[in-house]
Amino acid sequence: MAFYSLDYSMSNFEQAKARIHRAGQKQPCTYIFLTAKNTIDEKVLLTLREKADLAKTLVDDYRKGVNPFA
Repeated sequence: MAFYSLDYSMSNFEQAKARIHRAGQKQPCTYIFLTAKNTIDEKVLLTLREKADLAKTLVDDYRKGVNPFA
């Protein structure tokens, strides 16, 4: 699947990626992000990656018993 229109919404991004994994899919799936340097899409993709990193950190901290909001 090639992404040619990125969205700042993490849920929309994850839903779009999930669409290539149809029921019964047995072959590996590859995500291709088409971006050009110094474009909005490059900034959106960077923002999405930062959001994913933040979410992972919060979940990992929560599982370790660390309250990130304290």
